[in-house]
Amino acid sequence: MSKKRTPCPHCGELILPEAKKCRFCGEPLTKKKSLSLRTLYWVWFFSMIMFLTAIFFVRRAPTTSAGFWIVVLGFIVLGGLVAYLALMVKVLSSIKTRSGRFFGLATLVTFLVFFGLLFKYDKIEAKLGFTPPQVEQPSPQLIASPLPTVTPMPTNKPAQKKTSTTTSNQINCTGSDGKVFKTTQEECDNFNKAWGNVAPPDQNEIIRCNIHPNCGGGYKEMTRASCEQMTCCAVDFNNTMKFTSKDQCSREQQQNTSKAWSDTCNTMCSAYDSNTCANYWAVGTQGRADCISDANRQKTECLTSCYNHQ
Repeated sequence: MSKKRTPCPHCGELILPEAKKCRFCGEPLTKKKSLSLRTLYWVWFFSMIMFLTAIFFVRRAPTTSAGFWIVVLGFIVLGGLVAYLALMVKVLSSIKTRSGRFFGLATLVTFLVFFGLLFKYDKIEAKLGFTPPQVEQPSPQLIASPLPTVTPMPTNKPAQKKTSTTTSNQINCTGSDGKVFKTTQEECDNFNKAWGNVAPPDQNEIIRCNIHPNCGGGYKEMTRASCEQMTCCAVDFNNTMKFTSKDQCSREQQQNTSKAWSDTCNTMCSAYDSNTCANYWAVGTQGRADCISDANRQKTECLTSCYNHQ
């Protein structure tokens, strides 16, 4: 009695069930092994763990190595996506089996836990003792730099009146109670410092005024009053730095801002050019005169509207 034959999946001819190769079309009949549900699930699971870990390093990586971690994160996302798609195809094809339903439910629960961790990432880091990364704020444009520290020459004098006498080692020192007593210059200075009687700084005193590093650094000798009015100023939108007075800084910033706005308005309204009328109308015609009048009126309206929005 002949064995029951089955059709070849490639050519349809009847062949033996245990055949490894079709004798009609020559195609192999062995089934290719595929990854199991368990393997696909764990590959996808560990890709999400690696994703959360990579985010930790990306947020804290210095500027020089941030690109490397972003590339690593991209590969992790790509690998996890491929594993997830393969897992879902396997789950859907075996959903009627016990293992298919189990891993389908496990995939859903894992997804919910993953997104819960992702949305509460900062709070989890704080509980684990990690400091959140600091976000650098961009520096504003056309803002004067802070006045650098002024280093005055050491010329402090006691505030109390001292009158020299014929004695070379002692002077008349006036105390806080108004009484005059004889003592040395050094002791009188110490008394005044202890009583808080320090003379206010002399605004006309010549000092070394420190210059901010953005304006070249170093120092410049000038009066204390002038130094207090100096600043390192960004005078234009190109961040051109200039060591100048605060008033001059404000005036130059305002002038450069107005000039930049004027240039912008002129560029925006350049379409209304009366010179283009020569391309369409002959000289001396009424049409050319009307064209020039309309162009000038529209350009004036455009510039007025632009300046009003300054």
